[in-house]
Amino acid sequence: QGQSAASRDPQASGLISGRIVDASTGTSLSLAQIYLEPTSGSRASSPLESGSASFRATRTVLTDEEGRYAFHALAPGTYRVHVHRPGY
Repeated sequence: QGQSAASRDPQASGLISGRIVDASTGTSLSLAQIYLEPTSGSRASSPLESGSASFRATRTVLTDEEGRYAFHALAPGTYRVHVHRPGY
């Protein structure tokens, strides 16, 4: 009761975070969809489409008004981060 996923699983303590900006203007991109994909050998959910690429994502978040995002309580491993925002 009252435990986070990280406190229930001591191995799930990793963090991936960042900020999404327009490469030409430096403007923060809010409400971009960020998909986290474990590399091969990891368990994944159903395939998602991002542009022309198909991939398997386990978690998704939206960037905040400053373009920031974070995935908390991650198990050790290697991940790919995919970004999708209409118009980019």
